[in-house]
Amino acid sequence: MITFYRILNFLLLVVAGLLLMAIFLMLPAVLSNPQLPLRVFAMICLVIYSYSSWIFLQRAVDRRLPCKPFLRDLIRVNAIVSIVVAVLILAQGIIALNNPTMLTQEVDDLMGNVPQGADISREQAMGYLKTGLKISMAYGAVVLVHTLLTFRLLKLYRHMFKQPEA
Repeated sequence: MITFYRILNFLLLVVAGLLLMAIFLMLPAVLSNPQLPLRVFAMICLVIYSYSSWIFLQRAVDRRLPCKPFLRDLIRVNAIVSIVVAVLILAQGIIALNNPTMLTQEVDDLMGNVPQGADISREQAMGYLKTGLKISMAYGAVVLVHTLLTFRLLKLYRHMFKQPEA
């Protein structure tokens, strides 16, 4: 289980790095678009969850070092947001892939925004859209499985989160 968890954690860290770059690129637009702050908040939670679960894996699971209870709380709070995001990603993907008219409408909107010189067909755009949905659904599934395993490991290693004695 730990090896599988480690692999999932590596995948999450790679995507977290990409999300972090996207967050910095989106910061100027956050002030002008009222829909973006919630998305950026969700992305930040995913990055924090990915990093804090990696710290937990490195310290508590691998090295058997005690961790502060704050780390456990940070993981739990961001894991809850990550679960919600993962479920939304999976639901969006399932609905979109099972509703061809919705995908066709999205491709039509996309094709309306393509510059004149671009050489892309509707079929290519549909393929790119479906591939993007499948990749995001795979990421959502990884996040969901990882968070469930994290909660299990937090319970298993709860003795590593002792309060420091005053």
